[in-house]
Amino acid sequence: MRRLTLREYRREPGVELSTTQRDALSTLGGVDVRPTPGQSGAYDLTPGSTVGTLVVDGLQVDLRPKIPLDRVLFLVSYALDPVRWHEQRVGLDERATLVEAMALLWLSGAQQALRRGPLQGYQRREEALPTVRGRIRIGDQVRTRHGLVPPVEVTYDEFTTDIEENRLLDAAAVRVARLPLRGRTIRDRLAGVLAHLDDVPFASYDVRRLPAIRFTRLNRHYRTAVELSKLVLSTTSVELGGARREAGSFLVDMNAVFEHFLFTALVEAMPRTSIVHERRIHLDRDRRVAMKPDLTWLEGQRPVFVADAKYKALRDRDGRHADLYQLLAYVVTLGLERGLLVYAAGEGEPGHHEVVELGRSLHVAWLDLSGQPADILASVADLASRIQQLTTAVR
Repeated sequence: MRRLTLREYRREPGVELSTTQRDALSTLGGVDVRPTPGQSGAYDLTPGSTVGTLVVDGLQVDLRPKIPLDRVLFLVSYALDPVRWHEQRVGLDERATLVEAMALLWLSGAQQALRRGPLQGYQRREEALPTVRGRIRIGDQVRTRHGLVPPVEVTYDEFTTDIEENRLLDAAAVRVARLPLRGRTIRDRLAGVLAHLDDVPFASYDVRRLPAIRFTRLNRHYRTAVELSKLVLSTTSVELGGARREAGSFLVDMNAVFEHFLFTALVEAMPRTSIVHERRIHLDRDRRVAMKPDLTWLEGQRPVFVADAKYKALRDRDGRHADLYQLLAYVVTLGLERGLLVYAAGEGEPGHHEVVELGRSLHVAWLDLSGQPADILASVADLASRIQQLTTAVR
């Protein structure tokens, strides 16, 4: 199989592609595909913030992030569980792709969850049995059996491994098994997870409506594995000609990863503050123009501060201006004096802008994602202190 490696926001000129390969990359929305001048069948490719691996028509495309893979894993695992993220030990070699890194992260979470064996729980069953078990369904017995026994229409609770948590892990394991993974070690670990879940019936999920799991003291050791399983199941597939191609594709939007990490890290750094993620507001009185700021600080139900996370690369001044216009719309709509843009380091110039006539102040900060996890979290703590100062200044 032919293999192509692309890096976030870095242009790769003159890449020969078939029509199917070109259409698959174009469908992603995260790769800018343009014909190379003077070369038939060749294209200039510039990836955006979508990273991962796509396999289509004999071509494997690895879309590598601009930050180290272990930092991506830290952002993902911390956003999922800020308390136990450090338990996910993943050893990476320099040749590893993001799909292999994420597979190892999922395996780490799954093996941690299954260390004491598969979780069991009660499931309600309705069956016709030769003997009475649980409660007889009198209405069904009369309607379908005319009151004759056996069999007996009964309802009972069964203590089983066939529960939603295990079904999610099993579905994710099957999904990971389809991915282009190198090395026997990953395959052996995956086989061990599948062996633990051998008694769990396979469940097919609509990735747009994955089930919500309520975590208690009984199943909280499953939380990271369940959330990582949802991430695996919800990764992007590519549609070509109306047919959905899932095998071999694992794609992650780094904008969403950065946004969710920042939200979780700020909540941890500001425990006495109410922060809402993607709170819907409307620009106009008729409520036709909806907006969702990434982060909104509340006192009761009253907004007191707003911020937006920006991981994307800014290639020109217009991009920076558009972000400021967006933040200004949030600030004005919420009736605030200040707002904040938080860029990944190198994608924005720190500072602030005083808006003429309106008396609003738009602040810009950046977060360096290239350091060690402790350094990144220390930078988040500094950012939280700055936000508290800005919030206090308007009260």
